[in-house]
Amino acid sequence: MELDDRHGSLVVIEGIDYSGKKNQAKRLVRKLKEQGEKVKYVEFPSYGSSELGEVVSSFLRGEFGDRDELPKEAISMFYAMDRYQFREKYEEFLKEGGIIVANRYFQSNIAFQSAEYEGEEFEEMVDWLRKLESRLPQPDQVFIMDMDPEIAQGLMAEKDLRDYLQGMEKDINEEKVGFQRKVAENYLKLAEMYDWTVISCSEGRELRTIDEIRDEIWTRLDIDLDQG
Repeated sequence: MELDDRHGSLVVIEGIDYSGKKNQAKRLVRKLKEQGEKVKYVEFPSYGSSELGEVVSSFLRGEFGDRDELPKEAISMFYAMDRYQFREKYEEFLKEGGIIVANRYFQSNIAFQSAEYEGEEFEEMVDWLRKLESRLPQPDQVFIMDMDPEIAQGLMAEKDLRDYLQGMEKDINEEKVGFQRKVAENYLKLAEMYDWTVISCSEGRELRTIDEIRDEIWTRLDIDLDQG
């Protein structure tokens, strides 16, 4: 089937680590189901649910070495392969009029892998990344959770204590604060380039409530409902 031969919608919620993506994606799914929509929640990387997802998980645990030691193109392909394995299922679901809500999609690949480039190199890397994932179903709307990296680090620190008590560790992206700042700035840069919808998660140094953010996402949702 052609990539645009569909009647449903694909909505993506993106942002840096600990910006509330998963929470808001699941709340949006719940709200859409209340409206009688046929909805599927997905998240990437697909940890624990596929072998290719486990490849990404191994990379994030540092089993392939530090991210600075690997070509960005190789890292990008780990993530892209994880998504491409679901391509046909997603296309069929969208063709049937379903709505997919994704907690991260290929926009995270673009934001993370191009964050340390500037000028012409940045443009070339973004163009290559977009082409890499161009045969996937394309989003109808992308929300960017604009979270202050320092606030996110505070939330991460709280989780660190819980994870420490459970014997868990941060992944190689989470543990680099400076890199997370670059990615946060890059998301906003890309949002302006590609007309992504930015949702502010804080007012000054104060976090907005989960319900406030949920309500704004619902208000700014721009897809056709009652599509079944």
